[in-house]
Amino acid sequence: MVEDKNTDNCVLGGKVLSNPPPGDEIVISGVSSAFPSAMNAHEIRDKLFNKVDMVAVGHRWDYKHPELPTSTGLLPEIDKYDAGFFGLHERQSHSLDTMGRLLQEKAVEAIFDAGLHPADLAGTRTGVFVGACFSESDKSWFFDNLTPHTYAFTG
Repeated sequence: MVEDKNTDNCVLGGKVLSNPPPGDEIVISGVSSAFPSAMNAHEIRDKLFNKVDMVAVGHRWDYKHPELPTSTGLLPEIDKYDAGFFGLHERQSHSLDTMGRLLQEKAVEAIFDAGLHPADLAGTRTGVFVGACFSESDKSWFFDNLTPHTYAFTG
């Protein structure tokens, strides 16, 4: 057995992280989420507690590959997006990646969930942190949709 000689440092490091100096505290005050077959965290909670199967047979995209599972979890209403609310040009909104749209919507929902308006945060040390795995539409934008003057990269 190998002893970790840095145990004391790890414990002290944890105490430092859990007790930041005044002004460096972090507060999580608003939450938003996206789940298969659920519009929000309350709906996913209710479906999980009631043992509802939220995975459906089929795919949003027509991929032909033998290793793809036959069932997937699909996010509802990904086709709804208010580009004007986010100040996007109409052409850019048509090429905006679905994950980018969801990111904007969920970030604003988290801010509203905290009881704030996005304008209230101007000039503050505020961050919105996101976890995501990959974008399904990369193939479409980079290989299938090769028309010029799209906003695939900036979108």
